[in-house]
Amino acid sequence: MKVVVIGGTKFVGPAAVARLVAGGHEVAVAHSGAHEHPAVGAVKHLHGDRDGLLSPDGHIDSWRPDAIVDTFPGGASAKKGEQLASCAAQPGAHVVAISSVDVYQHGVDPRMGDGSGSLAMPVDPIPLREDARRRVGPYPGAAPGHDNVAMEDALAGAACPATLLRPGAIYGTHPTAREWTLVRKVARGERDLPLPDGGVQLFHRVALDRLARAIVAATERPTGGVLVCNVVDPYERDYSGLARRIG
Repeated sequence: MKVVVIGGTKFVGPAAVARLVAGGHEVAVAHSGAHEHPAVGAVKHLHGDRDGLLSPDGHIDSWRPDAIVDTFPGGASAKKGEQLASCAAQPGAHVVAISSVDVYQHGVDPRMGDGSGSLAMPVDPIPLREDARRRVGPYPGAAPGHDNVAMEDALAGAACPATLLRPGAIYGTHPTAREWTLVRKVARGERDLPLPDGGVQLFHRVALDRLARAIVAATERPTGGVLVCNVVDPYERDYSGLARRIG
């Protein structure tokens, strides 16, 4: 298959590209050209801003991919979802959209994103199912304009055949991996690790390579409509358990 990965030069992109290439697919990465990554140096690069890359007769359309994987660099939005659906319609490509478990109300009730909530234990059963309550407002602590719910709704509204992958908190080898906050404290010899809500919060996490494998699986199994799939580790830790494991 010919597969375009939009934003394939940072955290998730290189891992997905490596797995796609290993699976025998012809891969191109579509990005601004501002950042390069040695792991994707051997595949084709399509350079330009998002508007140009996804426009009719743009680089992606001209390459005629069978599938488009969008990691939404800079954040997801309704506009980006609409652009993606329109671009995929030209060659009839299947879409694999990287969303997040932040679409669920589960993460809003305790305000995990900014630590300002008062409900330490959300009411939704764990593990979360794909039919769990979605949030109706912004995710607390999200960057301005970033909203996975709006992106998902835009794809569904455009009747775009797509697989929506909702990964948990992604961890793996990367300079900005979220575990570094704790790792640095431990490396400095700190014995006191203050944790949100005393460390009792439960949240879904996923290893980077597990997400990369899920992207390949979704690419190779196109759907006729919209398929939603949570992508998380098969086990859970609360925040204190994560800190204990790192320590």
